[in-house]
Amino acid sequence: MSYDPCGRSRLKTWARIPELAGLLGIIVALELSCGWAAEPGRGTNTNVPGATGGRSPAADQEAKDKETDQDHLHRIWKALMAYKKAKGRLPDYLSDLVPEFLADKAVLLSPCKDWKLNRPADPRLPVAYAYEFRADHYGDSTLSFREVMEEQMKEFGPVVPILRCFAHGDARTRDSMNIAYSGDYFESQSHWEASDGARALIAKLGLGPGFDQGEFTTLHIVNQENGEVIAGAEVRLTRRWLYMLPLPDREAIARAAGSLETGRSFYALALPDRVLKADAAGTVRVPLGPGKQPPSGVVTVSVIQPGRSVQRETWQQGAAPKEATWRLKASSTMGGVVRNRDGAPLAGAEVMIFGPPDSAPDAGAAAAAHVATPPDARTFLPQLLDTCPTDTAGRWRSEIVPKDSTSLRFRVRASNFWYGNYRMAAEENRPQEPLPPAAGGVPPQNDGSMMDVRRAALLAQEAEFRLEPEADVIVLLRGPDGSPLGGEEVTMSGHGPEPTDLNGRSTRPWSTSYRVAQKMKTGSNGKIFMKMRDAAELTFSATPKNLALVLQTVTVAPGMPVIELKASAPRLIRARVHDGDGKPVEGVKLTFIGWADRAVEIPLGVTNEKGEFAWPSAPAGQLGLTFQKRGFAPSTEWLPVEKTEPVDVELRPQ
Repeated sequence: MSYDPCGRSRLKTWARIPELAGLLGIIVALELSCGWAAEPGRGTNTNVPGATGGRSPAADQEAKDKETDQDHLHRIWKALMAYKKAKGRLPDYLSDLVPEFLADKAVLLSPCKDWKLNRPADPRLPVAYAYEFRADHYGDSTLSFREVMEEQMKEFGPVVPILRCFAHGDARTRDSMNIAYSGDYFESQSHWEASDGARALIAKLGLGPGFDQGEFTTLHIVNQENGEVIAGAEVRLTRRWLYMLPLPDREAIARAAGSLETGRSFYALALPDRVLKADAAGTVRVPLGPGKQPPSGVVTVSVIQPGRSVQRETWQQGAAPKEATWRLKASSTMGGVVRNRDGAPLAGAEVMIFGPPDSAPDAGAAAAAHVATPPDARTFLPQLLDTCPTDTAGRWRSEIVPKDSTSLRFRVRASNFWYGNYRMAAEENRPQEPLPPAAGGVPPQNDGSMMDVRRAALLAQEAEFRLEPEADVIVLLRGPDGSPLGGEEVTMSGHGPEPTDLNGRSTRPWSTSYRVAQKMKTGSNGKIFMKMRDAAELTFSATPKNLALVLQTVTVAPGMPVIELKASAPRLIRARVHDGDGKPVEGVKLTFIGWADRAVEIPLGVTNEKGEFAWPSAPAGQLGLTFQKRGFAPSTEWLPVEKTEPVDVELRPQ
């Protein structure tokens, strides 16, 4: 669940301050399977998501504090289970555990100072950790957090977090330490459902049984020619969400938030994909959502049967048919081979076939579609028709593509290779375009440029896709005198092309609107070595010891030159924040947002009890800073190049 750590649904917070949408937009981590890895023995990938800029606390202290928080979470979980065993239910709040089930109330507190800035709600005691099964109402819903999480558990099972800690990691992606209902520990970002840790636990524990009551659609599957039932057809349920508000309210929040994804994160819960099988009568019951509304469910239903065209619709609880019959048309068989640059076949590659964008024939269908498809679904993204692995000879085959398909797209992926994008040629007699030159010649993967493949070749199962080797990305960090700086932390951040669904599959193969953030350390030669398999605009930044912040933004492509970061002497920036009465304001978050003509987003820290903040590693040039704290209107200050005296900032209550 995504929630406000102060105990309210973030729906309420967002509804009150929609003007912050641009500053607080959701940042989702790019899954690294599509992108990069540090080369062993040189630059070391610490695999710790984190904020860029500024020097973090000593690594040993951070590790110690994190270990303490993990111990506290486990001890609280044991107390929760003991409470449930004794009383037959979970407590309303963590404070209910003290002292009978948790003798030391200090276990409810974190050694990290930052937890006090976003303290989870508890009516009786200060608590540092978020209790997901508390008795508070979930936003404007009539359900409690506990009731909402119990519904999510029916689908996810005991993987659902019962306790969370947001005191560590990247504040932008809201990294979280989690204790699942099962007692297992895993780490994630705010949206835990798509995390590697959650997937690993699902593989270990399995999913829940699914909704046992609520609204279902009975789907009958037959062939188009004679109406015969299709027994055993595979029915895939994807893009599943539970919404806490009716559709008109959801759309209002989305408009206020500035985007559907940002709005959705404040009032929706993700559900896992499921695969069902039609019975001997060609019938399957499709669960739409629980009986209580809200929440209400949305699901995309796809029927897969070899020799028949894939059929897909998006259904919304309360608007979906009680019963439906799908008549599957005969399909085309397509195929081909995937090769490397030298023509050798690639086994284990993956060919993803996309059809035309989803269409919406009327307003009701449009509403149902854009609340269930990926975040920018108002643009109606291409729909995934099939995913085909290659065999030992590099060959792939699909038997479910519609016969009349004329505008297909193909996304070709293989380990250690740059992703390939192809489209079905618009003209039948148009020859397949040759592969671009190897050195930097691969077209950008996210700007719409693609290579053509002939329809006749696809139908003859002789279409040829060729892949370039993945890109080598080398970052070199130097000091003012040009000498390499080893052992320094470099942060890679920016926008990556390929978020994934709950099962690790790509959901938006031509999008660039998701954030990546990763920390690494330079080797003794001042370098970091990475491999990337897809285009991305990335910013590499570092704050070497006793030097200023340095950063550079690049677009990744094969054959790119070494990325050089040259640090310079630091500049001290000091700020004092006060309210309208001149009283200092503690806990104001400072973010570095602009440098000369470059837009950035780097959290710097918070003001102390005197309302003061110092940034000893600021770079030269004009700098933009934002000052934010809950309950106050945000303020932005642009500091001129020659600014040396402290910045005086007044925050006005909202």
